[in-house]
Amino acid sequence: MRVFKLIGVLGCLSLAVAFAGCGGAELGAVAPARSSAPDSPAPLVVHRGDFTETLLLTGELVADQGFEVAVPKTPSYQVQVRWLIEDGSEVKVGDRLVELDNSSFANNLEERRLTLSQTRNQIAQRKAQLKVEEADRRYALAGKRADLAKARDQAEIPAQLLPRREVVENQLALRRAELELEKATDDLVSQQGAAVAEMADKQVELNTLRRDIEVAERSILELTARSPAKGIAVVANHPWEGRKLQEGETVWVGMPLVRLPDLESMIIEAFLPDVDDGRLKVGAPVRLTLDAFPAESFAGQVRELAQIARQEPGESLRYFFRLVIDPERVDVERMRPGMSVKVEAQGRSYSDVLLVPRAALASGEDGRPTVLLASGERRAVELGPCDRNQCVIEDGLEQGVSVSEAPEAYRGGGA
Repeated sequence: MRVFKLIGVLGCLSLAVAFAGCGGAELGAVAPARSSAPDSPAPLVVHRGDFTETLLLTGELVADQGFEVAVPKTPSYQVQVRWLIEDGSEVKVGDRLVELDNSSFANNLEERRLTLSQTRNQIAQRKAQLKVEEADRRYALAGKRADLAKARDQAEIPAQLLPRREVVENQLALRRAELELEKATDDLVSQQGAAVAEMADKQVELNTLRRDIEVAERSILELTARSPAKGIAVVANHPWEGRKLQEGETVWVGMPLVRLPDLESMIIEAFLPDVDDGRLKVGAPVRLTLDAFPAESFAGQVRELAQIARQEPGESLRYFFRLVIDPERVDVERMRPGMSVKVEAQGRSYSDVLLVPRAALASGEDGRPTVLLASGERRAVELGPCDRNQCVIEDGLEQGVSVSEAPEAYRGGGA
């Protein structure tokens, strides 16, 4: 009996399902089918609001502090790079960083040492000669003093004891002896003064040779630079060719060769085009993203902004203002000098301006930006600054106008 009732219930359920499949109106009203269509997107409307423009720049990681190897002062203004460490190499204390050609200094050094030795011998010989000359003049001076004493004794004999002629001759002899003594004294003083001056000149010549030798010896030592600390060696760029220095190149005194950056002092160096002058200020917040790690970004702040625009290296006519940006944090494990950084800087702010979604913008046939209205009409507009989501409308649209997403994206950046 229970089996029969169970079969009857199953049969009723089967009939109900079959009836629903045939499209029964009453069953459909009780359990309507659920729509699978997605929710309609929110309409795009021109509206008013506040806007802060975003400047997209490209920066580079640079160490604000560190050790720098430059071409030392040498007797020759320029020198050749004999050996150079590979860019980005890890170094320890005492590792060789760069070696400059010292062949010209080594050859000249031996010549200068030989000249120094010869000059010393010449000075010693000249000193001996001057001493002999001084002794001769002193001997002559002593003889003149003796002659003067003898002439004075003759002149002091009473006149009544000698003939008048002899008295006159004695007086003349006395005067002659006095003059000869004065001349001998002057000769000795002149000889001594000339000797002092000559020895001073010789000493200057000797000191010059010694200094040249010291400079050459120091230059030879300084032409091989070694690392004072552990770190990463960064080869400097060629000043006007925009590439890394290479072995065999000629470099000049004071020219940077290799840097050993302090990774804890990393900053970002970027350049603002001169056409954007005034759109960025010191202290402006920025968003930084390493190109090597695009999934992560971090904050920063503009520390310095150059007052004078500089021309881009090479033959370009473009001018840029140099920016220095302090990152919020420094990751010494990932950040390396020379890494490229995307910089999103907050520029000028605008209050209560007309805004249009960027998705509705497209380029017209004449290249001017246009907006696709909800009615299908394309309308030319004048744009102000833009970001990735919206643009400021300066002319061509009114508040509340409905727009549609354009089939082709607008690639301009606004004013």
